[in-house]
Amino acid sequence: MDTTLVKDLSPRGFQWKTIVCVARIWEHRDQATWQNLFEVDFIVIDQEGNKMEGCIPANRIDQFRDKIKEGSIHRFQPFIVAAARSKYRATYHPYRIKITQRKGYRFDSSA
Repeated sequence: MDTTLVKDLSPRGFQWKTIVCVARIWEHRDQATWQNLFEVDFIVIDQEGNKMEGCIPANRIDQFRDKIKEGSIHRFQPFIVAAARSKYRATYHPYRIKITQRKGYRFDSSA
């Protein structure tokens, strides 16, 4: 399977593979106490400069947090593409990448 550009990602598929640069990473925490970590969010940029937001849900943070690095090129395969948030969006892309556990998941920086 060939890689897909960020602009072509949509919820209509589930066997996506893309190669991107992780431009920014931040933690989404409970605003009242800052104790509860809800997810780790990130922005990716593909080879054509297309940007998209992504997230690692709370139940997968321990599994993937140390594997994603700002400024590094990564291959994500496979992942879910979900609707972007309606508020506080970091990019104009209508969707976002959601990293979930799947059999055969591949997440590496040797792209």
